Amino acid sequence: MSRAPVPGGGLKTLGANGSDGYLEKLAKYVPVEGLAPFVAVAALAGKDWQLWVSFGCALLLGIGLIAVQVKKQTEKPGMWFWPFVVIAFVAWSIGASDDFRKMLDVSVDTSNWILAISAVALPGFDSILDELTN
Repeated sequence: MSRAPVPGGGLKTLGANGSDGYLEKLAKYVPVEGLAPFVAVAALAGKDWQLWVSFGCALLLGIGLIAVQVKKQTEKPGMWFWPFVVIAFVAWSIGASDDFRKMLDVSVDTSNWILAISAVALPGFDSILDELTN
């Protein structure tokens, strides 16, 4: 399974042409490539600058790994996919790292809300934009 959504599925589930629908995109917007190392390294960071460097490195790692997978795909995701990847990474980082959440002075309730909204909305917006541009 490629980590980048395959365009053409719109709001339906997996299309006949192998495109991704909303449910497939929902799973693909969990940025595990960068999130897993970030959470582990963030727990070791003792200073704010170390946390920011860890965040930046993990974000770049995640984007790089996804870019390699996208390059191998015949169907490329829409241009909006890349900003959505960054938004998803930030939302999941706030939700998954207590240290990052505290550094940004975001409450647990707010971080849970940010994560829930982005987890549900990003794949939906991706599907809507895919429908409107195809």
